[in-house]
Amino acid sequence: MNRILRYALYEGKTFFRVKTAAFYSILFPAMLLLGYYFSYKNTGNIDGINRYFPYLISITMISTAAGLSYVIVNNRIYNTWKFYQFFGYHPAYLAFASGVVYFVISVGICTILTMIMLIILKTADISFWRLLVFSGGIGLGSVIYIQLAVIVGLCINESRLAQTVNTALIYIYIILSGTIFRFDWESMVGKIVNVFPNIHIGHILSDVWNGDTIRYQSIMIIGIYVIVFTIIITLLIRREYKKMLY
Repeated sequence: MNRILRYALYEGKTFFRVKTAAFYSILFPAMLLLGYYFSYKNTGNIDGINRYFPYLISITMISTAAGLSYVIVNNRIYNTWKFYQFFGYHPAYLAFASGVVYFVISVGICTILTMIMLIILKTADISFWRLLVFSGGIGLGSVIYIQLAVIVGLCINESRLAQTVNTALIYIYIILSGTIFRFDWESMVGKIVNVFPNIHIGHILSDVWNGDTIRYQSIMIIGIYVIVFTIIITLLIRREYKKMLY
């Protein structure tokens, strides 16, 4: 257990050493939040920032988790995992440790942004119970995006390709997060977009933050994604373990 903890700490230090990743995961969302706040404040429509904020949280989780797949690809193609295997590390433990590190970082960043909204900007007045449910939504969203990053990392065997796929997924998810475009859910396009998990994460966070009725259909769909992604990761880890035996 101590060895896995040391490996997790190493992964955490690696994240903060990459200045670009740290900037886009920490400083950039905070700058966007403040920019939108002053924009809405000048127009006198402070409720607009509350409508926008949950989707900013969703984007932050996406950009933070995306780097995990790049880390996993590098660990695989440069035989880092195979090196650790000689000392008794199983690839499943290494992948889990990396996922936990990025989960903690993602939840931590989103919590800081939430505290900025509540304490510094004072744009919302929500109950402790609603704040607790919102935190649960952040955790659930982080799990989904981290699972997706692990799958990408286990499926791709080239670091540049991983970077390209990550960038594409980030742009696609941002466009479909509800931040840029709002879709008519009864239309054909709306029904197709409704398949993506990030849409439902945005719905859940927005409903809880703004005191709207929670769409339990979204919670059910996210739960299905978590189960399916877990099965896929388990199968990919087994394949990776067999490859490392030779």
